[in-house]
Amino acid sequence: MDAMKPAAVKTGALLAAVFVAAAIGYGIFYWHSIRRVSAVVDQIAESVPGVAAIDVGRIRSSSFGGRIELEAVSIRLTSGRTPIRIDSARISDTDYSHAVPRRLNLVLNGIRLQPSVHLPQLFDRLPNEVVSEPLVLRLEAAYRYQYDRQQLDLQRFFLEAEPLGELTVAGRFDNLNLEKIFQPPIEPVAVFGTLTGARIRKAVITYRDRSLVKETVRSRARRRGQTPARYARNLVEILRLRGEGEPGGLLARTLQPLEGFLANPDLLRVSVTPKQPVTFGWLFWVRDPAHLIELLGLQIEA
Repeated sequence: MDAMKPAAVKTGALLAAVFVAAAIGYGIFYWHSIRRVSAVVDQIAESVPGVAAIDVGRIRSSSFGGRIELEAVSIRLTSGRTPIRIDSARISDTDYSHAVPRRLNLVLNGIRLQPSVHLPQLFDRLPNEVVSEPLVLRLEAAYRYQYDRQQLDLQRFFLEAEPLGELTVAGRFDNLNLEKIFQPPIEPVAVFGTLTGARIRKAVITYRDRSLVKETVRSRARRRGQTPARYARNLVEILRLRGEGEPGGLLARTLQPLEGFLANPDLLRVSVTPKQPVTFGWLFWVRDPAHLIELLGLQIEA
């Protein structure tokens, strides 16, 4: 038994050393992660137009999956208006080998906006009963980016606004230089120019309505002395008349589900599958809705 004591002591010492080394390594990782995130937050504040500063109440980092959490985020604006507040943010499954990560999972909980202050143009266009203040949003995003091909695989973009509705987007886009878009300082003109050259390879957009479309259609139909179904039918007819005139043509067939959705809003799914990739810039030149539908391989389901 006594002969086994030195071995046990050595084993215990070795385990303690491993534990201490791991603790030191984690501490270094944690410290560097906190500093790195703080630097990124400061860089965002300096680069994004209209942002004066970003204050973070607390930053936590985990070595498991490289997860970083931010709490009590306050985005102060150069206009001096009410800050935009975010309850919490979580960043995971990312890398720091490039200025723009090749992969990223992001979750923002409790984005608190004052629509009359932060979204005045949208707020003025919507009926009073539709938008309440504050407006609370939840955002989720996950993507993979290939630098050599300048290809973005948007696995999931999810935006929920209580009690308005929720939007989900997924797709593949190429000829998209993310480094140029996010190069500080971010210039809206440069961003727009880069995006116009980006190409759509495929996309799926899903919207689930809770009150935004329903209450907007009801309000506008009421002003015109119409039922929501009648208002929806007239609105789709206006869109159809801008393109082909045949009642059974491509435009009419594609827009038919939209009429049902506007009359009784629930779930709307729009898929884009062009035969050849289409640049965003080219879409601005298309005036005929039927041509746009054919160009994008657009399908609407409700």
